[in-house]
Amino acid sequence: MESMVTVDFGLEAGRIRQRLHGAGFSPSFAFRGIQDLTPALKEMNFSALRTHDWALFNPGQRIIDTHFVFPLMNQDPSDPANYYFAATDDILGMCRLEGIPVSYRLGSSIDHRGKNPHNVLPPADPVAYAEVLAGIVRHYTRGWANGFEWGDTMREWAIWEEPDSVPMLWRGSAEEFCRLFAIVLKRLKREFPELKFGGPSLCSCKLDYFNRLLAACREAGTEPDFISWNGYGSNVAAMAAQPEQARKMLDEAGLRKCEISLTEWHYLLKWEGLHANVTPESYKDAVGGATGMHGIDSAVFNLALLTALHDTPLDSAFYYGCGYDGTWGIRTVYKDMNKNFYSLKLFGELVSGYQTRVRTSSAADTLYALGTISEDEKRGALLVSDYRGTNTSVTVSVKGMDGATLSAVVLDDRRNLRPLRVTCADGLLELPKRAPGSAGFLMTFERP
Repeated sequence: MESMVTVDFGLEAGRIRQRLHGAGFSPSFAFRGIQDLTPALKEMNFSALRTHDWALFNPGQRIIDTHFVFPLMNQDPSDPANYYFAATDDILGMCRLEGIPVSYRLGSSIDHRGKNPHNVLPPADPVAYAEVLAGIVRHYTRGWANGFEWGDTMREWAIWEEPDSVPMLWRGSAEEFCRLFAIVLKRLKREFPELKFGGPSLCSCKLDYFNRLLAACREAGTEPDFISWNGYGSNVAAMAAQPEQARKMLDEAGLRKCEISLTEWHYLLKWEGLHANVTPESYKDAVGGATGMHGIDSAVFNLALLTALHDTPLDSAFYYGCGYDGTWGIRTVYKDMNKNFYSLKLFGELVSGYQTRVRTSSAADTLYALGTISEDEKRGALLVSDYRGTNTSVTVSVKGMDGATLSAVVLDDRRNLRPLRVTCADGLLELPKRAPGSAGFLMTFERP
C-alpha cells in the first residue's frame, strides 16, 4: 500500500483540541527532595492533570483519596477538624503554581491486594459519604476549612473509578454503585452548580452499564455533566471508534450537553507480564523492545491515537501516566527518558503552539496526519505518525506553503526527536524511515 499523506494549509479543518492532551501524572512530590521531575512534566505541555492513583506513585503520602482526606467515616463531615487536607493542599498547590488545571477523582486509587481490598468498600451511608465529598469540593473551590478558591482550574470532579473492576475498585454490586453515584451527583450539583461532576471511568466503553447509571440518575432527578471510561490496547481505530458510540447513546437519552471523556488510556499489547503471570522474562517481554510498553510502537500509538481522536466527538482525554518510573512511566530503569516521553513532548509542542487545524488525508491505514497553521498563517506544522507501517518512507504532498522554510524531526526506534534533513520539490517531500515499523515525524513550515 502506498505511504502517502496530503496536507493543504489553505483549507481549515476545525480547531486543535488541547483538552485531548491531558494526563495522569502529578508534579514530583514524594521524592521531590531527591529529584524534581516537574520540568519534564512541563515539557509535555499537558492541558490538565488527573488525580487518580496519585496516592500510589507517591507512597507514604496521605493525598487525594477520600480515605486519606477523611479517614474516619463515623465522624461529622461538617467539622473541618475531621479532615486532613495539608498534603493534598501541597500537591494541588504545585499544579496551581505551574498553571496546570486539575481533574479531581473522588474515591480511591486502585487496590491490588487481591480478594479482600479495604479501600473500595461501598460506603455504609451514601448520604453521609456525599457530605464528606461536598466538604472536599468546598475546601478547594469555596475556601472552606482554611481552603482555596480554585474552582477556575479545578472545574471537573469525577465520582469514583472503574466500579466495574470488582473487587479492585468496588466491592459491591452494580446496582449499589449506580445508587451511590446518583446520590453523590445530585448532592454535589446542588451546592456547586458552577462545577462539572460525572464519571465513573468504567474499564471500557460499556453502554449497558452507562444506561443503568443514567437510569439511576433520572430516577434521582439529576444528570451527569460528563460520563467517562478508560481504554487500554494497541488498536487505534477501535479505541477511536468508542466516542461516537457514547455520543449517540447520550444524544438518544436527551443528554446532548453531557460531555464524554477518556479518563485513562495507554498502549497495551497484553496484560501478561504486567498484571498476570509476572516473571522476569515475561516483564522484560512486556516492557522492552519495539513492541513493549516503553518502545517505539507505544510512542507512535500515542501520536496516532491523539491524532485520530481529533476526528471524534470526545471532549477530553488523559494519558495514564502512573508516575514517572515503572511500567506506566516515562523513564527507563536507568532513569533515561523512554519513547513515550518523547512522543508526548512532541504532541504537546504541536497542540500548545497552534489552534487551527488544516485539511489532511492519508492513503494507508497505518498513517495518521494532523496539520496546523498559525493565526497569522505564517507558520504551519504537520505531524505524521506511521504506526507499524511496513514501508521504508512516507511521501507527503504539501499545498499552500510555497516558498516556506522547512524543518523536521523524527522519532523512531533509535532517534529521539532528532533533526531530519528533508526537502520539498514540486510540492512533494520524502520522509525516510530507518527501517519498516513505527515512526513519527513533525515538520514545521515558516513563510518569509
